[in-house]
Order: sequence, then structure tokens, then C-alpha cells
Amino acid sequence: MEINRNNPNGPVRKLYRSADDKVIAGLCGGLAEYMRCDSNIVRLAAVLLFFFAGLSLWVYLIAWIIIPLGPARGDSGRPCGDNGRQ
Repeated sequence: MEINRNNPNGPVRKLYRSADDKVIAGLCGGLAEYMRCDSNIVRLAAVLLFFFAGLSLWVYLIAWIIIPLGPARGDSGRPCGDNGRQ
């Protein structure tokens, strides 16, 4: 993590799409990690905004393109399906 020069007491938080907590693109999971709240609450809010407040699908697609994918936290460095057994 980088150190914020203006606030040396805390790390810089960056918005990424979640590589671990994703359903479609990881946008809600990444936003939940950034805001430090439950991802299901963010997903529920996104669905409600989409249907009742006019949040456009275009906004979601543009955010999918613009926001980079974050690093996977649970990555062990082994290929999928390899549980360390020989």
C-alpha cells in the first residue's frame, strides 16, 4: 500500500473492481471494499437505483471499463484445482 504524503497516518485507498467478491464485473464488491461495508448492501442499492432511480446500464458499463481490476487477495499462486497434493 502506498503512503499518503498529506496524511502519513493512513494508507491511500484506491477504488478497484473486486477480483474476489464479484457477481458480474466486481464493481459492487470493489465499491463495498472501498467504503468498508457489506457488498450485499451495495448490490441491493445498485439494483434499487437501476430500477427506481434511473441508473443506466451505460453507467455500469463505463465504470466496468474505467475502474481497474484489483489484485486477488486469496491467490495462493497455485493453478486452479491444485490443492497442494502431489
